[in-house]
This record gives sequence, C-alpha cells and structure tokens, in this order.
Amino acid sequence: MNNLEEKIKHLEKKLNDIKVVKGIWYRKSHCAYDMVCYINNIIALHHAENYEYIPEFIRRAKKFLLNKKPSYLNAEYTDLVINYIELMEMKLTNNQQGKNQTK
Repeated sequence: MNNLEEKIKHLEKKLNDIKVVKGIWYRKSHCAYDMVCYINNIIALHHAENYEYIPEFIRRAKKFLLNKKPSYLNAEYTDLVINYIELMEMKLTNNQQGKNQTK
C-alpha cells in the first residue's frame, strides 16, 4: 500500500470515529447528516474501487462546506473532511493519469 492510500485509509477510519462524529449526526433530521452521508458514500465507493461517482459526492461535500454554517460540524471533523477530499482528489488525478499513460 502506498503512502497516499495509507493516509486515505487512516482518515476514513477517523471520519467515522465516535469521538469525532457524534451519534446524533447519523439521524436524518440532524443538520450534519448530509455531509456525513456524502463522506461515507465516498468511502464506500473508494472501498468498492468505483471511482466514477466519487467526484459527484466530493462536489456535494464542498458545496455543503461553502453553503452551510461551519458550526453544524465540529472543527476536527471539518478539518478531516477537507484533508480527506484533498487526498481523494489526488488519488483520482493519479488514477486518471495512470489510465492516460496506458492508452
């Protein structure tokens, strides 16, 4: 496993740590629910190696961060999300470059 993949795996675990994500955030009525779902969809797609739809959930997560009040999320979770999105975008870019090189 390469360094980028190790960092992603570490963040995926942290993003669902009960110390970071409050249990109430998994309730549909909670204002953080959408973000938690976007991130967990990215995690699930990554584990399934289904990279085609990850960019859509990244866009949704970024839109949430821009349009919602950051107070909906704690600072630690927000920082993890931003870091995770950056790493996932790097992975997607690397995957695309690898595909282009094999053509």
